[in-house]
Amino acid sequence: MIKRRAFNPWERSDHPDYDNSFWNEKEYYTGDWANKRPMFTERPDNACCDFKTKQAGLKASHSVVALVSYTGDELLSQGCGTIHEADEQNNITVITSANLIRRPSKNNIAENSLADDLKVVVHAPDYASYEGNICIYDYHYNLLVITFKSDTPLQAARLGTIDDFSKKVDDSVIAPGRYFTKPFDFMVAPGYFRHDRCDYDCKELSGTTCDITRCGDGGPLINLCGEIIGINFYHLDLLTPFLPINVVKKWWKHYKLHRELRHPYLGFDATNFYVADVNLIERVIRNFPNISQGVIVKTVMPESSAHYAGLEQDDIIVRCDGKTVDSFLQVCFTFNC
Repeated sequence: MIKRRAFNPWERSDHPDYDNSFWNEKEYYTGDWANKRPMFTERPDNACCDFKTKQAGLKASHSVVALVSYTGDELLSQGCGTIHEADEQNNITVITSANLIRRPSKNNIAENSLADDLKVVVHAPDYASYEGNICIYDYHYNLLVITFKSDTPLQAARLGTIDDFSKKVDDSVIAPGRYFTKPFDFMVAPGYFRHDRCDYDCKELSGTTCDITRCGDGGPLINLCGEIIGINFYHLDLLTPFLPINVVKKWWKHYKLHRELRHPYLGFDATNFYVADVNLIERVIRNFPNISQGVIVKTVMPESSAHYAGLEQDDIIVRCDGKTVDSFLQVCFTFNC
């Protein structure tokens, strides 16, 4: 028997120029997404949530929608989304995962292109359903923006911020979701923030232990105040990857102003000083005994701007753009403004 290699949707091929295609025309294995989407409560860790978790989840429930996509009359995929904006004319903007609209193939493979004859249905928190319009999709960040006009006022999410240095290991976070069939049940998956960055080529991603199911793909990540701090992506891994809301807000703001997508390319990979392997920390403090924070350069891409600037492996970055650097996420934000 040939063992199937676990698919990593965040993996990139070598790309010195780093184009606008998040997936670089790669395919990823989806399995039977259309038919096997269990609710969060089928996961043991989500079956009995404490009251604090439920309270926090309910603070965000008004902005969590269920999403179903179709290619022609055929069911394509399901997921969740967050009401990012809602104006007085009931024009609603939802942000979710681009997995919802990817073209399928005969072998349960979704491609890096739009499905044919696409239709997206939004199931709102007030139990009404609407046909959504695809505003913009981005395969780099794996994001999709859907718009629709509601019959009644809907509430936008309260957006927080996140910095992976100020967050502590085991800080509580929650992944809310809404199921895609009537009565569109609201769900929560509690978990903890992890400092270890997900080992993906999308360097802005972080991870949590929230155990969501496939129907939670594209849904929000919240703190205990009910504020949205990220967008979750379903993946068969120990950690659930999420894109920090700081990145999402800047990405969306740039698109609204310029009607174009923008992605930073740093030309190097790095790890946060406080989560690096102990042997790597030892090598750094040998040369810089007073260093206690910053980011350690792991690799520098050949012919990149970082390469020509003289950046080398095991360098440690402590300041960027005149500001003290505490985390790699902070460096990403500096180049994503």
